[in-house]
Amino acid sequence: SEESIKVNSKSAALWNNYGQALYDGEKLERAQKAFNKALQIDSALVEPRNNLGNIFSDLGKFNQSEKYYRSALVRATGNNRKVIVKHLVGLLKKRGRFLEARKVIVDEMTLDSSVVDLYIELVQIELASGNLKLAKSICDEAINRYPNSFELYILRAEIYVKLDEIDGAINDFRIALKFNKKSARAFYGLGEAYRTAGNNIDAARAFKQFLILWPPKQPKSVAVRKWLQNTGKLN
Repeated sequence: SEESIKVNSKSAALWNNYGQALYDGEKLERAQKAFNKALQIDSALVEPRNNLGNIFSDLGKFNQSEKYYRSALVRATGNNRKVIVKHLVGLLKKRGRFLEARKVIVDEMTLDSSVVDLYIELVQIELASGNLKLAKSICDEAINRYPNSFELYILRAEIYVKLDEIDGAINDFRIALKFNKKSARAFYGLGEAYRTAGNNIDAARAFKQFLILWPPKQPKSVAVRKWLQNTGKLN
């Protein structure tokens, strides 16, 4: 708060927190000044750099945004790195710089023991670049390492759908549901896969489970309910 800043204007952490409050209130220019003030007091801080990256990204000044994300990443450790990697990779994907996005992830993999999240990011990069077969092969490799990852099975199932390999999709959606029996995403994907395969009975079963879990007025729920009505399988 402004009161805290007045009491202790030499606290870099307070300036960063104040900047975050300004940013949340969409006062970007004042937030930028607060984050810069935090860095003037303590140039080693990571969070103000990441926050400045966010501001410049919001303003469409992507070169400056990238500079601050990379500067933050060089100084970051632990969980802080995951957030910054996500921001930097998201920025690079948005700009179509997929090779550089991949390099950020691969470099992180040499540092991070919890690699499953990085595999997921790598798959998302390949999906954004339109390379479905490579995305699927990365999922294969990741699932070999992390055979209990719900997210990896869901991702691979959705890739199978895009590749028109429906049997693989059905199998992976069903495995995913063993790990998370209340996943609306998995039930919807399974219903779509069964429907594509012409199996309306199992599609209806999956879609009914989806409707239990998903808000009734959402477009997907409305479309699913209409399909069930049209096929006489709503009840």
